[in-house]
Amino acid sequence: MKHARILVVEDESIVAEQLQGSLTRMGYDTLPPASSGEDALSVVREFKPDLVLMDMKLHGEMDGLETAVRMQGTADIPVVFLTAYADDEVLRQIRASEPYGYLVKPVQERELHATIEVALSRRQADNRLEEAVRERTKELAALNEELLRDIEERKGVERALQESEWRFRRVSDFMLDMVSVVNNASDMILIVTPEGTIRYGTPSIEQHLQYEPTNFLGKNIGDFLCPDEREATLKIVACVASTHSTQLLTHCLRKKDGSMIYVESIMKFYIDHLNVKCALISARDITAHKKTDDALRAALETLEARVNERTAQLAEANDALRCSEERYRRITDAVTDYIYTVAIDEGVPVHTTHRAACVAITGYTVEEFQDNPFLWLHMVHPDDRALVELHAESILNGADEPPIEHRIIRKDGAVQWVRNTVVPHRDENGVLFSYDGVINEIAPHQNL
Repeated sequence: MKHARILVVEDESIVAEQLQGSLTRMGYDTLPPASSGEDALSVVREFKPDLVLMDMKLHGEMDGLETAVRMQGTADIPVVFLTAYADDEVLRQIRASEPYGYLVKPVQERELHATIEVALSRRQADNRLEEAVRERTKELAALNEELLRDIEERKGVERALQESEWRFRRVSDFMLDMVSVVNNASDMILIVTPEGTIRYGTPSIEQHLQYEPTNFLGKNIGDFLCPDEREATLKIVACVASTHSTQLLTHCLRKKDGSMIYVESIMKFYIDHLNVKCALISARDITAHKKTDDALRAALETLEARVNERTAQLAEANDALRCSEERYRRITDAVTDYIYTVAIDEGVPVHTTHRAACVAITGYTVEEFQDNPFLWLHMVHPDDRALVELHAESILNGADEPPIEHRIIRKDGAVQWVRNTVVPHRDENGVLFSYDGVINEIAPHQNL
């Protein structure tokens, strides 16, 4: 992404100057470098860069990790870490901060360029996905309103209403699964010549396709494409590598066991360190997303068939009006659920992100939760606060806790019962590094 503004945070002036020079040669716009965490936060507030290259070790009271955490609290900017070490402890710390990448010093220009392009492209893809999720949510809300208008006129459809409620909950689960897959997936990065020869591949290839990257190099990418898509895809790769163009393409890749995965590939023109014109391909596995889309489409088609079937029974539906209104409230309540995410470092919560839907249930905005890290506990009803604290402590100690129900005091002073469901995320060693929580209101008759 030419002319992207990049901030270098490095306390060694010589290294900072070298990085600035490399970035300028690559066509990026550079901001004045920062040598400490405090300087970096000040530059971010003033200039709002498109990406930050952050050294792990900095002068001053804050290191690179703490600076990145504070930076994400005020500005949503991609961060790529620079480190002189790549041991397990450093990698664990980097992973906990959820960066867009990291590089081991001394940094090669080719790796620097590829990592920056991938991070910027990933950021664009994340923005597109978030917009798609918002649009899909609007569509679901519109379908929900149309369904409820028909349900109000029906009678004797208790079973159909229960099935409808179950289907809407499945839709919500599908959307949550889709966001989770995107937020945790690692993209495959390939450098391919116009003829299709693979010159470079990241280790994530093994994770997605079961091929070791060393066995992947030198092969033709056409060998791993779906036969029906091979000719068209190779033409696009050749076009990108020869004409300085950019393409977004959805296609299949063949795994080692012969099965296929769906990927969304961003292809950009790239010249490698040997001055060979290539296509830089960032491929994201969207197999789960396609399955979710197909399941959602099938669920909506089934639901539409149910609506058409029950419309014929309109004359007999008057007695079910009150039941329909209650189901309407239950389904509407499900739409107002909101999600929060807690990042964990060595058993201690270091950052909590609340989604925008928190306003509907608590009355408090995302900014108010950011300004007061303990607002989530202060708004709990005094009689339930010990239960909530015990639940949070048990999760941090590694337990799998069932959902709990308790009261909160909304911003307007009203008391509301809610259910808190926690989904933990652990690394390969079983260590908790974050957890997601889903807060949903409990209907009045459940408060008893």
